[in-house]
Amino acid sequence: MQARTLGAMMALFEPEKPMIRRFVPLVLLLACATLSAQEKPTALSVGYPSTTIAYIEGDVAQMTKTLSDPSLLKGLGMNLEVPDFGKELTERLEIELTDAEVRKLVGGIQRAAWGLLDIGVGRPRLKMQIVLRHEDPALLANALARAKERGSSSVRDEQEYEGVKIYEVELPAREVEVDPEVWAPANPMDDFLAFDVLFIAVHGNRHIVASTGLNHVKDAIDFLSFPDDATDTLAGNKRFKDALVEFDNPTVLGFVNTTALINTIERVSGDKGNSPINEFFGGIIRFTGELLEYKQLKSIAAGLWIDEATNTLRADARVQFHNEPAIYSAIKLKPVPQPLAEFVPVDTVYGMTYGIEKPRELYTRVMELLRSRAKESGQQEVLRELDRFEEKASGQGVKVEEILDQLANAQALLVLPPSQSDKPSRRFRNVQVVGLFKLRNVKEAEKFLYEKLLRTKLGEPLRKSDLDITMLDDVEIHHPPAADDEDPMAFAFVNDVFILGNLQGIKRVVHARKSGATLSTMDVYNQARGMIWEKCGSTTYLNIGATIEMSGGGMSRYYYEREQPATVDATSEDANSTPYLARFFRNTVMVWGTQARENELAVRLCVAGWPSMDRFKELAGHFRDVARNKQVRNDFIQILNGATTHFAIKGQAARSVEEIRQGGYLPKAKEFLDPFGEEGEKRAYAFAEVPKDLDIRQAVLLAYQAKPGLGGKHLAVLWNGYIVKLSPKELERALARAKEGRPVESYPHLRPLVEARPRNAREVPKVKMMEVEVIDDDGTERSVEAFEGDALDAERKIDAPYEDVPDEHNEGPDDE
Repeated sequence: MQARTLGAMMALFEPEKPMIRRFVPLVLLLACATLSAQEKPTALSVGYPSTTIAYIEGDVAQMTKTLSDPSLLKGLGMNLEVPDFGKELTERLEIELTDAEVRKLVGGIQRAAWGLLDIGVGRPRLKMQIVLRHEDPALLANALARAKERGSSSVRDEQEYEGVKIYEVELPAREVEVDPEVWAPANPMDDFLAFDVLFIAVHGNRHIVASTGLNHVKDAIDFLSFPDDATDTLAGNKRFKDALVEFDNPTVLGFVNTTALINTIERVSGDKGNSPINEFFGGIIRFTGELLEYKQLKSIAAGLWIDEATNTLRADARVQFHNEPAIYSAIKLKPVPQPLAEFVPVDTVYGMTYGIEKPRELYTRVMELLRSRAKESGQQEVLRELDRFEEKASGQGVKVEEILDQLANAQALLVLPPSQSDKPSRRFRNVQVVGLFKLRNVKEAEKFLYEKLLRTKLGEPLRKSDLDITMLDDVEIHHPPAADDEDPMAFAFVNDVFILGNLQGIKRVVHARKSGATLSTMDVYNQARGMIWEKCGSTTYLNIGATIEMSGGGMSRYYYEREQPATVDATSEDANSTPYLARFFRNTVMVWGTQARENELAVRLCVAGWPSMDRFKELAGHFRDVARNKQVRNDFIQILNGATTHFAIKGQAARSVEEIRQGGYLPKAKEFLDPFGEEGEKRAYAFAEVPKDLDIRQAVLLAYQAKPGLGGKHLAVLWNGYIVKLSPKELERALARAKEGRPVESYPHLRPLVEARPRNAREVPKVKMMEVEVIDDDGTERSVEAFEGDALDAERKIDAPYEDVPDEHNEGPDDE
């Protein structure tokens, strides 16, 4: 557009005379400045009133582009290139749009904003608004106009305001299938969030406005028509501007006017200005709410920045107060360079460092505040709990203040995964927790520990008289007598730092410090830490991959010395996504820090080592193939059923799926094809050649994938019911052995599927009987019973389904 305009201006001026030649550059410069000013996008916050309670805005152009990537969507097993939004418009709202128009409508959204304007007592209860910046919003305007002219029941009204058409669109209720025999609990939030009418307008050639209220749309039209006058808009709200003053063009931003939110909730609840917490809670809960002084909250703002070039993510949050709550003033930490980083091992799952300058003063300040507030509010229960706490601490033989007197201004808490060298034993193998505390005076602290603390009940696990000493890198680690695979509580002194925690964890901390294998040598950690403020009240580190592994049970589990029954369904290991996700995010770390400022708490979170989009496509492809493997597994179960029935009736093994289907032992309507085939390819499962005197009770190869599937392995089903994975070489050997009727050599220890129930029984279909129509050699048709769902041979007799399988066949960690 700029090029066409400039070309027209050049034609008008035709600079042939000297005077005009001098003016042409100036005119062109002014024209460019004017065009640039005209094309500067209007802030979406201009379209919202200054009283907006909550607001979220984000750049969705990249997101819609990502979601339209076919390689990613196929991997996820979804097709969002033409999203459900198209179905909603064309079927539910009766608005005619082609698939191409829907794609263009969704893909044309550049930036989107949602705002909560008010909370009312009528319908709709939540008054909300959406403003979209769009490349070509006329698509929607034209579709709404056509629907109105056609008499669509959903577009039921149209009116014009300031030259802009506003359409009233009815949202038909969704049809929800409900089983009349199953009672479904009602969710009160569904009614609270529900609305059945939406007012939609297209403003100019850039914005789409939708709201639950007609007047809200009219206000938005007024605001967007005069973007330079932001007086009554959210963009001009001083609280909004103050909250976002440090936010420079975030990818996503959020804002909550907490004062407006609190006042609105109290108005809706009819509390006449008093806290609604008084009506519902009491005692310690009520005291805690009053202590937090939530009415001092002014606003909460958050921003998110995504840098695809460096695969990093940064998020900032700011909590602002009218006046600092007393509890915040009592506990806030002065920003300092973070201590003890040289002690944090590189394999740490979670680590937190902080610098409480005077621990005893902090404890005294907080306790005095709690006691004074409890007395003022008459909370005798709170006072009694505080007394019990101090009495219990004193009853241990030492006061809390005496312990805190030994500590200086550096502390850290580390969580480490179980050591890979730990010997399996019949016990719970837990993570290792280590605390680090800098000491004011090492000699006095040692004297206090040995002469006082260890003599108390609190120090009972670390009695001096029972302690052994393990030397590691010139450091004495004191601990109770323990075998190599045991992990009791221990302690050590390293210069002026006292280390307390699990024995194995302390060993790893000491070794990491000596060898230099700490987070300071980890590139992704340094990348994330470099995005955080140098001085913080506290910093926290999290390894996302290790956290996934730990939460998925990969680190904390029971180990048994006896061998566990092997699974007979090779796809069951794929159903557990934890190992793959843990490996996928193993180099992804998260670091965040806090800064306590005057009347404000700031938090900054950074993620480094975030996988690239290509790697996410690989992730999607993996889980797509996991689903394919399940399909292959289910196909093999039916093929085995048909093959065993065919063998029992015909007295010889079938040579193909088609032979079994023609015999009537498989549904003829279904094609049994390998889902790992290329686009448009129909790849049938292959059958192994076997001798006529085959013993189908043996683990002899029956059917398999001709080409590798997930992980470069062939999935195969054996005559005795095992479903296994075979490498190309293993498959070659299995085929040669099958010709001789010999079992697959790699799986002699497997147990039948019915006897060894998998951990997740839902992953394997249950045993059912079905009637199968078969045709004998003489053409006689008859019905026989066959097993449906599980891999069973025709001669096996089953008296009970899975639920009746004796417990002795399912022994394991969960049963104990």
